[in-house]
Amino acid sequence: MVPAQSEIKSIPELIAKAKANPGKLNWTSPGAGTTPYLAGELLKLRTGISMQHIPFPGAGPRPPPCSQARSMPTSPISDRW
Repeated sequence: MVPAQSEIKSIPELIAKAKANPGKLNWTSPGAGTTPYLAGELLKLRTGISMQHIPFPGAGPRPPPCSQARSMPTSPISDRW
């Protein structure tokens, strides 16, 4: 998930943006070892992209930094890579 105003509308667009800006995109999950975290790490591994993980404990509503487009994308990540 990304903010509505994001230019990223698909997984291929996310991968292209991440490859063009290594280490500059952030993504969140409920924390290391969770299913969303592992999905994000698998996406990075399979595509060779570099994104910064920002853990937010729990699976409740996203905190303000996420909802204000300071970090993106948010898990869950599609399996269509």
